[in-house]
Amino acid sequence: MKKYFILGTIALFCMNWSTAFAGGATQASPASSVDPTAAISAVQHFGNKALDVTKTTGAAAEAAFLVLIKEAMDVRAISEFIFGPVWKKASDSQKDSLVGLYEEVLVATNIKRFTEYAGATFEVKSNTVPRPKGIAVYATIKVPSKPDIQIQLTLIQTSQGPKIVNLAVEGFVLLVNEREQWKNVIKDVKGDVSAFIDRLKTHIAKIKEQNGRTS
Repeated sequence: MKKYFILGTIALFCMNWSTAFAGGATQASPASSVDPTAAISAVQHFGNKALDVTKTTGAAAEAAFLVLIKEAMDVRAISEFIFGPVWKKASDSQKDSLVGLYEEVLVATNIKRFTEYAGATFEVKSNTVPRPKGIAVYATIKVPSKPDIQIQLTLIQTSQGPKIVNLAVEGFVLLVNEREQWKNVIKDVKGDVSAFIDRLKTHIAKIKEQNGRTS
């Protein structure tokens, strides 16, 4: 049986890492605090669309999930934070490549996970918690015949409205886990941007192969 996280512990993780994120992610440039109603609406839209992905398979599901990620998440701000040392050295075109590749990583690593949520419903709670330059929204994924899954999402205000920059579910905290995962890779390539981009491409290809896809 999967071990479901304790929401209070995850909230503490998210608070600490959201503070660090707010100080380090200059590209996000949140102009103001996030309106709670807008944040709740954005999270509900994200949850509904994510569950819609479970109704399709293969390339169609991947394409739909990629569109959702581009729409709902500030992947540029997330990439800046988790790829920190490499991001600082990257040219504008290399930064665009890093963002595009990380979007592919998010799709490749999560597409199969979402199949476990087939038939589920996504319920957003009405309470929100302010975060440095952002807001935390709580939701529950109700999967038939399985324990409810608690999820916390942190959003910041952008020129396109509230965007997700962090999420915590089943003990996984996006900013924490991803920064730790790529830290050693960045160290291994000695911060070389081109070499790191090559590693990202290799990583994506391996995941797609594991998922039964080659492109």
